[in-house]
Amino acid sequence: MSAVTGACDCPEINFATWDKKKMAIKKTFYKTFSTRIFGHHFSDAIDKNRGMIEIKVKDYKVPKNPMILDTNSLFLSTLFIEVEGGKPDDKKIVTFDKEFY
Repeated sequence: MSAVTGACDCPEINFATWDKKKMAIKKTFYKTFSTRIFGHHFSDAIDKNRGMIEIKVKDYKVPKNPMILDTNSLFLSTLFIEVEGGKPDDKKIVTFDKEFY
């Protein structure tokens, strides 16, 4: 996703390849926030754009087709944008090293 245009290079997903599979994820994410109104997205594109600008300012690299996770809460959601080169001492950097089903 571009911080300027908002363009998305999201891949097409084949649901059969993901259904009932275990997957290990070891990725580093940049944590930012997104406002919600009773769970509905209010400013999703703006929030992703803000996160991309913060990532660019900190000299982190966003890979092509980054994984973006959303906690989707009622009022204030957390967005996790995949990055490379995140500094572990940055409190906005989160590393997932888990197996998911």
